[in-house]
Amino acid sequence: MAGRRAGRSAGICLMANYLIMAAMKGRFVSEQGNLYDNFQMLGYVEGASPFEAVCAFFDQPRFPIVWGDVEYMWAERLADGDPSTGHYGDYERVYVAALRERWEGVRGIEGNASGG
Repeated sequence: MAGRRAGRSAGICLMANYLIMAAMKGRFVSEQGNLYDNFQMLGYVEGASPFEAVCAFFDQPRFPIVWGDVEYMWAERLADGDPSTGHYGDYERVYVAALRERWEGVRGIEGNASGG
């Protein structure tokens, strides 16, 4: 349903696209042995509100899922898509190494400004 936007127009409730996320029960263990909360992206759904989008996913999941493994779910509204690509939102990868380099650069500038 391309071209639809969330909101009301002439009394009609229009749909928005949402990313459905879930907090899973249990923890994720990294290769280095660190523990993290386990969040999963479950899929994309249209809905009139975040709650309605989660309900729509729950009513018709796109894959088999054991609901006992899910602690809670939420929906994040996506930006209007690019009709030429079908993408919603920003897909640019940001790597931790690049963030560290940026942070080290900022710390280096602060250290030079203070004489350290």
